Amino acid sequence: MRNHYYMRLVSLFTTGFCAAMLSGCLGSSGGANSGSVAPGAQLLVVRGLSKIMSGDCRAYTISAQSTSGVAATLASDSSLALQVGGPGSYVDSDGTPVIKPSQAFLYSDSNCTLLTNNVAVDLTSQSAVVYLQDQHTESLLVYAASSDPTVAGGAIAISTYGATQLSVVGPANTLAGLCTSAFTVNAVDATQTSYIVLANTQVNLSGGAGTFYSDSLCATPITSVMILSGSASTSFYYKGPTPTTAQSIITNEASQRLTGMTVSLAILRPATLAFGTTTAFGNVAIGTSATKTYTISNSGDVSATSVAFTLANSSGTFAYVGGAFPGTGGTCTNTLAKASSCTVVVGITPAIEQAYAGTLALTYNDGVVASQTTTPQTLAATGFFPSGSLDLGFGAAGKATTTVGTDTTRALAIQTDGKIVVASTSVSGTKSSILVSRFTVLGALDTTFNTTGNFVFSSTPNTYVAGVAIDTDGTILIAGTSGDATSSDFLLIRLSATGAVLTQTTHDLNGGSIDTARAMALLPNETIVVGGISGGSYAVMRVKSDLTLDTTFGGSGVVIFAMGANATVNAIAADSAGHIVVAGSGNGNIAFTRLNNDGSFDNTFNSVTSGTPAVTTFGTNLLNQAGAATGLAFTTINNTQRIVASALVGTANLGAVRLTSLGVLDTSFAGNGITAPNLGSSASSGDAIAVDSSGRLLISGKVGTALSVVRLTAAGAKDTTFNSTGFNSATFSSASEGFAIGIQPTSNRIIVGGNSGTSVALARFVP
Repeated sequence: MRNHYYMRLVSLFTTGFCAAMLSGCLGSSGGANSGSVAPGAQLLVVRGLSKIMSGDCRAYTISAQSTSGVAATLASDSSLALQVGGPGSYVDSDGTPVIKPSQAFLYSDSNCTLLTNNVAVDLTSQSAVVYLQDQHTESLLVYAASSDPTVAGGAIAISTYGATQLSVVGPANTLAGLCTSAFTVNAVDATQTSYIVLANTQVNLSGGAGTFYSDSLCATPITSVMILSGSASTSFYYKGPTPTTAQSIITNEASQRLTGMTVSLAILRPATLAFGTTTAFGNVAIGTSATKTYTISNSGDVSATSVAFTLANSSGTFAYVGGAFPGTGGTCTNTLAKASSCTVVVGITPAIEQAYAGTLALTYNDGVVASQTTTPQTLAATGFFPSGSLDLGFGAAGKATTTVGTDTTRALAIQTDGKIVVASTSVSGTKSSILVSRFTVLGALDTTFNTTGNFVFSSTPNTYVAGVAIDTDGTILIAGTSGDATSSDFLLIRLSATGAVLTQTTHDLNGGSIDTARAMALLPNETIVVGGISGGSYAVMRVKSDLTLDTTFGGSGVVIFAMGANATVNAIAADSAGHIVVAGSGNGNIAFTRLNNDGSFDNTFNSVTSGTPAVTTFGTNLLNQAGAATGLAFTTINNTQRIVASALVGTANLGAVRLTSLGVLDTSFAGNGITAPNLGSSASSGDAIAVDSSGRLLISGKVGTALSVVRLTAAGAKDTTFNSTGFNSATFSSASEGFAIGIQPTSNRIIVGGNSGTSVALARFVP
């Protein structure tokens, strides 16, 4: 509903209103006598206009005549007594005047300034002159009486006419704060006929919440106006704010001779535009678009014109949807009618992970101010990569590669500064070498590392990588295998932070047998454990920080034990109690072993007593599940550390295993301690595992032919908050697989390392 603010024009009083409209005149110049007069006697005759304009000063002549109409003398009278009566006055049958009150006065001068109730007789002309003025319109009776009893009094009936009231004509409404067009004040009679005034007539102005002015610019404030003598009208102007209540403006003539007039003036609100409530853009996934519709309403009483929007960006990303104002689906134009609204549609498509800011500003003509403004609408959004998506700010669209030969990544480690060290085996012709590559936090080769970002090492025709770790002093530890087709040994290398060889050594574990390193771990005491295969059996070696054998472990620094046919070690790690856990396969099934710090089997790990006589076995757990454990990590559940492992379940399924602290399957994980989540119809494999700060499991590997990462909840279910499916893949130019995984500090970004065709391949995913 439209709201109006009204003012009524209060009190216009006119002062000194000497000529107004009077009506009902009697005769023109004749006289009127009353009473019984004897023949031959004399009587007075009053001659003058029987109809005069109010405020006019008019002369009336008084003379004597006989009853037969013959002029007579007034020699015996030096003056005549005068009376003026108002409506209802008359002369009765015996000649006595009955005088009623009037607002007329008799004067002895032609300017009507000297009041009189008698008049001197001019003996020459044998007549007397009196002057009459009435500021009002009414019926009058002027009566003259002689002191001579033989002379009867005479009277004349007069009516005055002219203005009786004020009439105000002006605008019916105006905008708050805007100077109105002129209000015209007219002196009129009851029929609205205008009459000039015969003297300056003051009209008082009052009322309303605003101010009266004498000029059209509303520059000179006033409280009254004047109808000048000889004119019938005057004018004024008005400017008012929006009142809080309905008011009136009144015009009244100062002497109250003319009836004032009250008029109503609706004070309209200027056009008032405002933005409605709109929620912030908030977080917007990179590469996706978000839109917001901004509603602009006009709560004023008139249309807004020259409506113009300005979309300003500090980042240059906010834009009208569709590329042009008012945005696809928007309805705003350069005008907005009263009590209506329109819309503008703005969108953003963030390209990088950052905060975006902008404003949507509005200017318009509100009917008073040509360039009115509103409070700009603040635009704010944060570009983010949704959980599980490729981090497009890393490398090229989330991926990075390097190629030296035919390269296969085995392990990676992340420095405290977020740089990524990748250990691979690189084959050129018949020779295999160890390739160490370092990438910056954002996925570029780090040329501060060996000037190219790549370091290649080979001491024999066959050199293979097993693992990589970053020591507390920033040096890089590499484990691998060095040898040929008939004999090979465990290899250890320590590189400086810039890629120079500091120390290298090999260790023959079992007198010339084929020793193949498969995994390594750096322990908190800076000793290093390397797991692998020696002569078909599990082999664990521990060396000191100088890379010499630690003889407190197994007596020689090496522990070798059988794990069935086709045994394979894939991962090694130390738990919080200092136990060394080895994961891999034996007899084609998933296998785990836990050793004490001295290299002996942990008798609390999968302790089983069976047979007759009873035999207790412990330290290993060969699960009744085909496949292999491929990676190791630890997680804490109910204040107890558990072992979690990535796995190849069966022959073509990525999976995970969780053991209790006692080395048995943890049935609170996925129901039976083992899970192979459904990742679609494609074959999959799990190659490495990490645990994030929320206890969720991150498993790298492949789904189909693409390097992939899967996130599981702590309970073993697919985490559908991660890319909505629980997993995501990075597609390279060739088939790829993720053999290693790590988490960058601070950002918690997930780094998966592997290979694509013949290249080292990295992908970074958003946690």
